[in-house]
Amino acid sequence: MKLVKRFFLALIILIVVLVAAIYLWFKSTAPDYSGTVNIKGLQNEVKITFDDFGVPHIKAKNAHDAYLAFGYVQAQERLFQMEMVRRVAAGRLSEILGKDLVETDKQLRTLAINRMAERAVKANFSGDTEQFQKDTKAFLEGINAYIDKGNLPIEFTLLDFKPQHFDVKDIYGIIGYMSFTFTIAISQDPAVTDLKEKLGEKYLSLFNLDSISTTDSCDKIKLISEILPSFKEFQEYIPMPIWEGSNNWVLSKDRSKSGKPLLANDTHIKYSQPSVWYEAVLEYDNHFISGYYLAGVPYAVVGNTDKYAWGVTIYFFDNMDLYKEKINPENSDQVWQDDHWQDMKTDKQIIKVKDAADVTFDLKYTRHGPVMNDAYPEIVFDDKEPITLWWSVHHLNAKVLQALYYINNARNIDEFRKGCSYIDILGLNVVYADTDDNIAWWASGRIPKRSAHADPAFILDGASGEDEVLGFYPFDMNPHSVNPEDGLIETSNNQPPAVNGFVYPGYYYPGYRARRAISLLNSQDKWSAEEMKKVQLDNFSERDKKLSQLVLNVIGKEKAAKKSAVFEKAVIALDNWDGNSNTDNIGVTIF
Repeated sequence: MKLVKRFFLALIILIVVLVAAIYLWFKSTAPDYSGTVNIKGLQNEVKITFDDFGVPHIKAKNAHDAYLAFGYVQAQERLFQMEMVRRVAAGRLSEILGKDLVETDKQLRTLAINRMAERAVKANFSGDTEQFQKDTKAFLEGINAYIDKGNLPIEFTLLDFKPQHFDVKDIYGIIGYMSFTFTIAISQDPAVTDLKEKLGEKYLSLFNLDSISTTDSCDKIKLISEILPSFKEFQEYIPMPIWEGSNNWVLSKDRSKSGKPLLANDTHIKYSQPSVWYEAVLEYDNHFISGYYLAGVPYAVVGNTDKYAWGVTIYFFDNMDLYKEKINPENSDQVWQDDHWQDMKTDKQIIKVKDAADVTFDLKYTRHGPVMNDAYPEIVFDDKEPITLWWSVHHLNAKVLQALYYINNARNIDEFRKGCSYIDILGLNVVYADTDDNIAWWASGRIPKRSAHADPAFILDGASGEDEVLGFYPFDMNPHSVNPEDGLIETSNNQPPAVNGFVYPGYYYPGYRARRAISLLNSQDKWSAEEMKKVQLDNFSERDKKLSQLVLNVIGKEKAAKKSAVFEKAVIALDNWDGNSNTDNIGVTIF
């Protein structure tokens, strides 16, 4: 009996010790929210406090220490997310996740984001004298100091690898991947080209091409997903949800009850854990900035200082074209270029695969960009000619870090505008308000200049030389507005006004969100910040209310109501639905 008791006592002690050891090990991998940490490279003491929402407030004596500490703090909470996103940009998921991700890596490498990142580093970081270079390198010092500390998040133990140090190329890669999520040309252009070739151009009048990306029609979305299912599949592996839309607006001082401008922003990114955004507050050298950051990027994308605030939505101009090339029947490594056969360049790609042999493939390039056929077979039609990707990311020097530096550190509206002018590889509607009572909007990004006959909504002719991109419009010709007379600026990914009578091609969303916001904002003369929350939290959908009536018309509501008492209740609820999505609204549930 004593032996049995001793056995169970020993077993209990063993379990307690084991549980305690596991707890202590888990705790050792968790972020530090109290105590003192010695971080290599700091010049002075930095104080970091976390508020009730877990947001870090970093107080430093200079920019170097602020950004170094920020890199460290961001890494202790988001290092695995940062690691995964940089692997996505470089097409290096198979290295840690195995052979199932080889095709995904192949697709990602074909986008050539990593080549863009390498070129951006050469163009923008040949020295370290400019402040954006110093801030970025300090930020990276902080990330790498945390990696060297050794108490890595549990994901690294589970996958049995340690992350390499981060460098500037990784930051450009993360931003490059985000810019890829801002365009749908790679999925839409093949779809509408296929429709045109099979059914004729007249049929396309049924499709509003500027809104084919929205859920106006389930048939449109089904069509696109069937044309390019692999594009949808690889997004399932990516630890950063796609930025699907956004709203922002600004009211002038004359429309504000406080006598100061009001600014609101709502970036529509799917909820995720961890979140896309990382919120932080930095104070140094009499500089204050409270903002939302992308994991692995040193500057805020949206935020405010003590002098101004800004927000962003996607500006959906078209910066990506697909070209159909003409291949030499006697030499598969050549395509026709204007008046001669031209050799394609070849870049041998080696994909490291966990627990398996390396996979190699040749990534070919024409003057337009990478050949998409092998990685994206769904975009290739019956003739199997090469389809190549022209993307402005491959032809610009990615001044996005300079842009974010000026946006985060501007001293006045002119310096802020300068920051917007540096935005090149992606499109952003940037709205602005300051304590000098200015409000403004700049549709930012380098907009490609094309021949009048070249319609970028379709796959273009890559052989003749007649459909080539002719350059980029100057920033002054981008849509913009500064201190408008009506005191209202609003963007919701909708089509902006024409510039010199010309609307830049794009994948703009229908204007129902913009119309709704403008209607609400014009419903009273002056607003308070508290009142404006009602606009931001408004859940009425003009589109869905119209769709509900279309559904009822198609099924025949009288006929449907006669099926049963349940059908009758459902039809009545849907027919009477007011378009709002409150939790107690039965109509929206039926919809």
